[in-house]
Amino acid sequence: MSKTYDGWNETVDAIRRLIAAEGPFEGIIGFSQGATAAVAALASIEELRASVRFVVLVAGFEPLDETMLEVTRAISPIRIPSLHAHGDQDALVTRERMNQLASHFDQSTREFFFHEGSHGVPTSLAKFAKAWIAGVCS
Repeated sequence: MSKTYDGWNETVDAIRRLIAAEGPFEGIIGFSQGATAAVAALASIEELRASVRFVVLVAGFEPLDETMLEVTRAISPIRIPSLHAHGDQDALVTRERMNQLASHFDQSTREFFFHEGSHGVPTSLAKFAKAWIAGVCS
């Protein structure tokens, strides 16, 4: 498991170009390492934090890269409504690791969705997330 994320600065630049060309965006959805990258992008890119209205993170965990983690901690709590989904049987990302990531978001707008499955995106999340997103975006 790598604790250094090579190429992150290039990724941030690419996201900034995408925001300029295609943004703003309503929300961000990330699964596993994608959830980690989503939080790192929010921490690193002020214009992204300013534009999105929600974040859905499935089986996410804190960045392992210390520099990225410091940036994330520096802007915590992130004041964007967040939905954190996690499976009871997830052997790859423990509930503790998911909670560590969730702790970077304002607890007054933080929601959790737990399911019986493992490391994946359950079909039951779709209906719940759709209603949750409608509520936070209304």
